Amino acid sequence: MGERRAVEFAHRTSTTAMQYEIGDRVVVLQRFAHLYGSATGVVTGVKLDSFRSAFNEYKIEFADGSTASLFQFQLAKSDCKNA
Repeated sequence: MGERRAVEFAHRTSTTAMQYEIGDRVVVLQRFAHLYGSATGVVTGVKLDSFRSAFNEYKIEFADGSTASLFQFQLAKSDCKNA
């Protein structure tokens, strides 16, 4: 029985989805934007959390060249063509 649970658990963790992909333009949500040099940027890296997609971590490059790692719940998809 323990082995079956391990298999189900492994299957469940492999379905974690990314909300953003490398190259996507994103906006830092207003409640977090004051912590960064800009409110918009481009995704340059992704580190998936296999248990909770809200904690997927995205490396963001801002227009001034600075970078930061933000969680999925801190971001929204940008409508604008320029970051």
